[in-house]
Amino acid sequence: MNDLNKFIDEVLMSMLRIEAEIDLEASELRENFFERRQSLQQEAQLQEDAKARMLNEKPNRIFSSLNMSVRTVMGCMQIYWHTVHFHRLTKRKSFKYIAMGKKGSYDLRTLKSKANDFEWDLVKETEAT
Repeated sequence: MNDLNKFIDEVLMSMLRIEAEIDLEASELRENFFERRQSLQQEAQLQEDAKARMLNEKPNRIFSSLNMSVRTVMGCMQIYWHTVHFHRLTKRKSFKYIAMGKKGSYDLRTLKSKANDFEWDLVKETEAT
């Protein structure tokens, strides 16, 4: 019995270690996505500002409505894509989740329709992981 208890403890510890590694990988994936998107967004905003200065217009503010959430469930990492909308009167934020396909992945055409041009490569790369 003592050997069986040791074996069970070892298996449980290794499962907890693996779960912790998956949690860490999920949070790193999310942080990396938002850091890279922010730098791409800043670069696109600089281009928009320069274009507006040339035309003597007010520059448009670039906003990325497509967002990603990552979570771990029973040892598996799941990525969720959603868009952020603001109510026109109350300015309250709401989220609209994008439906996942039957095969357990997202339709790239749907994601492309929601993504800005400057962030599309990043979204495609993140979805491929």
